[in-house]
Amino acid sequence: MATLDEVLANINVEAVFSANGVTLRKQHGDEWEADCPFCREEKHFYFNRRTGKWLCYKCNEKGGITSFLARARGISGKEAFKELVEMAGLKWEVKKPAKRTKASSQKPSLTLVKGKDNKKNSKNSGGEKQVGSPPAIQDRPSQVNTSIYQRFIELTTLTGDHRDKLKSQRGFTDKTIDRFMFRSGGPQVQGAVDKLREEFTEEELKAAGILVEVNGSLVTNDQLLDGRVLIPYLDETGRVYHLRPHKLGFKGLPSQPYCRTLLDGNPEHIVLTEGEFKAAALHQWGFAALAVPGVSSFGAKNLDRLVELLREFQVRKVTVIFDNEIKDNPAFPNFKEKVEDRYDTQFWSYIMAYKLGRAGFIARVGWLPDEWRVKGKIDFDGALAQGRTRQEIEQVIAAAVPPEEYLDGLSEEAKRIVRRKITRHFTKVPVRREFNKYVATRHKGSETYEETISNFVINIKSSFFTPDGVIRNVELVNEYGEVSAVFPLEPQNMAGVNEFKKFCFSKGNYVFEGTSQDLLNIWKLEFLRDTGELIYMPDRIGRINKDLWLFGNLAIHKGKVYRPDNDGIIWIDGKGYKPQSLQIGARGESIEDAIPALRETPVDIVDIAQKLRQSVGGYEAYMGIGWVIATIFSEDIFQQYKCLPILFPHGKRESGKSTFMRWIMAFFGIENDGVGLAETSQNYIARALSYYGSLGVWFDEYRNEARITQKDGFFRSAYNRQLSGKGTATAFQARGFAVHATVAISGEELPKDNGLFTRCIPLQISAYKRDRTWYDWLNANKGRFSGFVYWLIANYERLKPQILANIAELKQALLALEVSDRTAENWAICAGAFDTVVLQDEKFIRWVGETCKQIKQAGEEEHMLNQFWGDVNYLVLSGEINHLNFFGLYEDEGEAGRLGVYLRGLYDAWAKYFRQKTGREAFDKQSILGYLQKEPYYLKDGVINKRLNGTPRKVHMLEIAQMPEVLLDLVETIRAKEKPLEQAPAF
Repeated sequence: MATLDEVLANINVEAVFSANGVTLRKQHGDEWEADCPFCREEKHFYFNRRTGKWLCYKCNEKGGITSFLARARGISGKEAFKELVEMAGLKWEVKKPAKRTKASSQKPSLTLVKGKDNKKNSKNSGGEKQVGSPPAIQDRPSQVNTSIYQRFIELTTLTGDHRDKLKSQRGFTDKTIDRFMFRSGGPQVQGAVDKLREEFTEEELKAAGILVEVNGSLVTNDQLLDGRVLIPYLDETGRVYHLRPHKLGFKGLPSQPYCRTLLDGNPEHIVLTEGEFKAAALHQWGFAALAVPGVSSFGAKNLDRLVELLREFQVRKVTVIFDNEIKDNPAFPNFKEKVEDRYDTQFWSYIMAYKLGRAGFIARVGWLPDEWRVKGKIDFDGALAQGRTRQEIEQVIAAAVPPEEYLDGLSEEAKRIVRRKITRHFTKVPVRREFNKYVATRHKGSETYEETISNFVINIKSSFFTPDGVIRNVELVNEYGEVSAVFPLEPQNMAGVNEFKKFCFSKGNYVFEGTSQDLLNIWKLEFLRDTGELIYMPDRIGRINKDLWLFGNLAIHKGKVYRPDNDGIIWIDGKGYKPQSLQIGARGESIEDAIPALRETPVDIVDIAQKLRQSVGGYEAYMGIGWVIATIFSEDIFQQYKCLPILFPHGKRESGKSTFMRWIMAFFGIENDGVGLAETSQNYIARALSYYGSLGVWFDEYRNEARITQKDGFFRSAYNRQLSGKGTATAFQARGFAVHATVAISGEELPKDNGLFTRCIPLQISAYKRDRTWYDWLNANKGRFSGFVYWLIANYERLKPQILANIAELKQALLALEVSDRTAENWAICAGAFDTVVLQDEKFIRWVGETCKQIKQAGEEEHMLNQFWGDVNYLVLSGEINHLNFFGLYEDEGEAGRLGVYLRGLYDAWAKYFRQKTGREAFDKQSILGYLQKEPYYLKDGVINKRLNGTPRKVHMLEIAQMPEVLLDLVETIRAKEKPLEQAPAF
C-alpha cells in the first residue's frame, strides 16, 4: 500500500492550506505560523510543509492534511484524499481484495500511479502542486472493526476513580454506566492491546485506530493510554461498532453520531445534543436522544450521515439542544476574547435545526435555562448531576421553538453575529485569498481556471458608522506577509476600479489587476469575513434613543453603566459607541468642544436646591432645577404637551444670572459658558439644538437688537420642536437637523417678540436678593451636580409616570387661576417636575401661581384679540381643529402674503374651547371683529368669497407683512401643517 509520503512528494502543501482559508503569517523552517480558518484566531494555527500535519492551539483541533481539506471543504475524508491524489497528478485505483486468511488479511488498498492526464486545469498554476493523507474508512464500520472494538471492551474495565467521577460529576447511576460500557484508558490498556495483536493483524488494528505508525513502527495509539474515559458506540443489538476516547477521535476514522442503540425502538421524536455523556444523561431520564460529537462536522460535511441514520430509524421530530455557556465573561473558563467567537453554539443550533428541517424533519431549537449554569455553563449531564428532574427537562423540550423564532429571540449582539455567520456559511464567492493574494475563478467555455488579481489582501479592522456614512479602518497585507499601518478606507475609494487602484498605490507597492466585478466580489468576500469592530458615532450626545444615553465618560443602556476603553469607545452588546463633540463653534468655525460627562457619585439634591434658593434669593432656583428635570424627561413631556418651555433668567448687569446658569448647566455635565447670541451663527444654533439630546443649551446676552431678534424664530421653533420658524426653515431643512435639546436664554432684556416671550419662563435675578453664604460652596461643588442627572436617568422609568401625572395636575390648578393655556403648561412642566422629584413645598407652588397671575395681568394690555389668536394657534398646533376648514394661504395667485380667515366658523370653534378651558363665556364675536377691523393688517376690501377645503366660505383677508408676532406664529404653524418638513431620522 502506498504511503502518504508519495502523495506529499508531489504537491505544494502551503498552496493547499492557503487556498482553503489559511492566512499565512510567518515561516519557521518547515513550519508555518498562520491564522486558523476554523476558529479565526490569528497566529495560533501551525502546519508542517513537509508532513502536512496541522494544529490550532486555540480551538485545540489537529490532524493531517486530509482531515484539514475534508473539514475546510465540508467533504468526507475519502473525497478529500481523492482530491489530493488528483492534485499530485496520480491515478486513483482500487484493487480487489484477495481472500482473507488469519496470517494475511488483504483489504482494498490504494495504488498510486504517476499519470500524465490528471493535473489540475489551471491557467497560471506554473506547475505548482498541492496536498494529502490516507483516505477515511467507509462511514459504516467494517465487521473487522466491530470485532476488534467488541473484543477490546471485553478485555478492558472502568476504574473506580472514573466510575466515581461519572456518578458525581455527570450524575450517572451504576446502571447507566454499565449499560453504556464505559471503559478507562491508561497504561493498563497496553495488556489488552497486546492481546488484540495476537488475535488480529496489525493492519486491521491500524485501520481500527488501535495502532498508529510512528517512525515506521506500529505502536499503541497514545489516545488509549492517557487516562481518559473510552466511549464505545453500541448498535441496536448491543455490539460495539465504534470507539472514541472522550473529546478525541482516532485519526482517519469518520465521526459517528452517538449512537444506534439510543434509537432502538424507532422513536418518533429525539433530542439532538453535543456529546456522548449528554445523550446518556437524556437516556437516564428516559428520553430518546442522539449526540453529534463535533457539532460543526455534523452541521456541514457529515450532515448526510446524520440524516441517513435518522431516516433509517424513522425519526420524524428533532429538538436540538446544545450546551448553554457564557463566553463573554473572562471570569469563566470558556471566555472568548473576540466577540465573533462567542456565539458558535447558537449558530450551529440554528444551522442544525434549519438543515434538518430542509431534510424533511420537524426541527426545533431548545435552550437550557440560564439560571442552571455553574461557572458559566450548563449541559445535560451537568443538569443530571444537579438533580434536575425529568419534569424539568420536559419543560425545556416543550419550550423549544422553530429555528427562525430561536434566532429572533437572541440578544442583538448574538443575532447580528449569528446572522453574519449564517450568510457566510451559505455564500460562495468566486474570489478567494491565497498566499496573501486574491485569486479569481474564471470560466471560458467549458474550461475553468484561476487568475491572480492582486499582490495583497485586505483586513477590515473596524467600521465606524457616522451620520455621513461608514468609514472602515483597514490594513493591507502583501504576499510576503508584511502588514501596513491601519488607515481609513472611505466608500468613494471602494466603489470604482480606478479609484481603488489609486488608493492602493497611495499606500505602498500594492497592485490590483482585477475587473470591477472582481472588486465587487472582493468586498463580498471581505464583508463575509469581516469580524472587525462595529463602531457607531452618533450625531448627538445625551439621549440617543429610549434605551441609550451617551456621554463622554460613560453610557447608560437599559439602566446598566458602560465605560469607554483606552480609545474612548464604549462597547455595548458587541457594538462600539464613540461620542463626538459638537465640532462647530458659535461663529460656525470647526472646533473640538468638550463632551458632557456625568458624575456617578450620589448628591443631596434637596440640600443643593436649598443652597441655590438662598443664594439666588428666591424660588427661581427651584424653577431652574425643575427645568433640568423636565429637560431630561423632555421626550416624554413633549409627546404629551408638544412643547418644552424656554428658561429665561434675566436681570441687570452683574445681577448673577450668568453664575446662576453655570450652576444649572453643571447638572448636565456641561462646563461651557453660554454662547453669545450676537456672534452666534444660525448654523450653530441649529446644530446645537440637534446635538444635545434631552440636555440643555444655554444662549447668553439676549437683547432686542436686529442682529439678535432675527434669530427669535429658531427659539420659537425649538419650543415646539418644529423644523420651521420665521426665517429658519431653510437652514434647518438644508442641514437636516431635528431639535433634541431644551433651550435656556439669559440677558438683561426680556424679548419684545410676544411669540417668543410667551414661550419663556422669565426668572428675574436680582443682585439685591442675592446671599453669598453658599456662593463659594456652590462654585466649588458644582462639578458634582451631574450626579443628580445620572440618578434621574438610572431611575427614568420609575419617575416618568409620577412626573407626568404631577405636571397634569398642576396645569389644571394654574388654569383655574384663569391664566393662558401656554403659561399654565410652561410653569407646570418645570414646577411639577421639581415638586415630584426634589421637594414638595406648598409655598413654592403658591409662588408659582402668583407669578403666573402676574404674567397674565401684564399681558392684558395685549387685549382679547391676542388671546384669541394665541388660543387659535394652540388649537391648530394640537390638531383640535382642522386648519383647512378655517384658513387659506394665498401666496401664488396674485395675492402674495395674505391669509384668509373664515371668522364665523373659527369663532364658534374657539368659543367652545374657551368655555371648556375657563368655565366662562367667551368674548362676543362682534367685539373681536371690531378689534380685528382696526388692526393695520386687516385689508379693507371687505369679505371675499373663497373655497376652503372644498366648501365656499366668506373670508376676511389679512396681510401677512403687517402681522404681529402672535399671528405670524399662526401662519408658520399653518405652513408647517401644509408642508411638513422631514426631521432627520433618529440614529
